[in-house]
Amino acid sequence: METRLYTVRHKGSGEIRAIADRFDRFDWFDLAPPPLWAVWHGLWITLAALVALAALWSPLALAPVVSGIAAILGFEGGAVRRAELGPRRWREAGVVEARSPEGAEELFLRGEAA
Repeated sequence: METRLYTVRHKGSGEIRAIADRFDRFDWFDLAPPPLWAVWHGLWITLAALVALAALWSPLALAPVVSGIAAILGFEGGAVRRAELGPRRWREAGVVEARSPEGAEELFLRGEAA
């Protein structure tokens, strides 16, 4: 398993999250229907935006739009997650190179973040 870059975010309560930066790969998990993807990651602002977008489109046009959004999330899902955490008071704490999000959190807690 190769390493990836993770942006580590923290909240005032001591919670931390490591979010993968996907500059060069596609994440197949993010091809899930965008509303389910948003619920899975707890991105309620994104979910509300997706529901509002769905209300604007006709049912026939909605399928290609949802497919396009899913493809974009495959490449930029981490950016969407980081963008939504900002208004919810999650602050960037550092960048770590690790094999998994758990490994990135561990390296961050040991003080090995850039």
